[in-house]
Amino acid sequence: MIILLNILSGLAIVLFLMELSGLVRSLMALKWNTTVGKLKNWDMRYAASEGGTDLVVDKFEYTYSVSGRDYQSRRIGFGFPLTIDSDFFGRQFVKSLENAPDLKVYYHPNKPQESALIVGLRAFHVFKILVYLIVLGLLYLALSHS
Repeated sequence: MIILLNILSGLAIVLFLMELSGLVRSLMALKWNTTVGKLKNWDMRYAASEGGTDLVVDKFEYTYSVSGRDYQSRRIGFGFPLTIDSDFFGRQFVKSLENAPDLKVYYHPNKPQESALIVGLRAFHVFKILVYLIVLGLLYLALSHS
């Protein structure tokens, strides 16, 4: 049992650090340059879940130009989930895409092929980090009592 708890703890730590890295990259992207992009291809659907309805991102691509060179990206945001609680965030995201023919694209000034649409601290970052912290706390308690 202790081996399993150690493996789960290691996995939770790796996932937590990946999420923290996504948050840091999202905050750093706030300082990136911006340009106008166009939605090229997107496919999203609503699916039933335990909590209601989720928005599932199946396909998402946009194009943008920097200094006369064209780029294509699939990144919505750093740490952005591919399944979103549609009542919490998904419906707003879809509505913003439907109502905006142009996208505000944030791109890295030294690596313009690196881009994102949603930057900064977002609710999904906070939620995911809190979940990992709770899981890590529970695993720590389980290990300390075994």
